[in-house]
Amino acid sequence: MELLCESCHESYGSVFSSFQEEAKNSHNINSKLVSAFLSIGRGHDALETFSSVLNMPTMDRKTFAKCMHNLSVKNKEVKKMLEMSRQAAREAHVKVDASLKNQEIIDVSVSYDGTWQKRGHTFNLRLGIIIDILSGLVLDFEVLSKYCRSLICVVAGRDMSGVDSAEFHIWQK
Repeated sequence: MELLCESCHESYGSVFSSFQEEAKNSHNINSKLVSAFLSIGRGHDALETFSSVLNMPTMDRKTFAKCMHNLSVKNKEVKKMLEMSRQAAREAHVKVDASLKNQEIIDVSVSYDGTWQKRGHTFNLRLGIIIDILSGLVLDFEVLSKYCRSLICVVAGRDMSGVDSAEFHIWQK
């Protein structure tokens, strides 16, 4: 949110209440807000409702989508780290058995662990993690959701007489 006062505006230009993220041209508070709503399985409509209840302005859909895009870019950085972890685990296995060096795919022993966002199995989000037994490194993970965050589903539901209609259920399957 932009804060303006006459003395600052005349001397320094506009002042912002949240720092701007480098090279993304968006404000940190917006990214955190979008991340928070996505983490509870909600989207822009829920943010609008939340903002109206608090009697404060909300971000538009375009800004929300831009923040979602920036979060996906950050996810690509996580994927790079995951690839490094896989490579290190592969090297650990080759160190133990040199005959694996030229194999494209190698069999490894793994452990799987998962957790729900909250205790009990009633919440929408679950995290599953695959860990290499030899190296102890994470080889893969998946965030699972019972809630569809895709705007495609929301728009399709709206266009097909609602998400409870038979037409929508057929389309969704």
